[in-house]
Amino acid sequence: MKRSERGKQGHFMYLVIAGLIKVTANLIYRRNK
Repeated sequence: MKRSERGKQGHFMYLVIAGLIKVTANLIYRRNK
């Protein structure tokens, strides 16, 4: 159970980080344009 829980947390963190990167990238792209 501990392993699966850790895996879920890692996947969730990955999704959150990916989302933040997408948002920041869009903001930078719009600013440059």
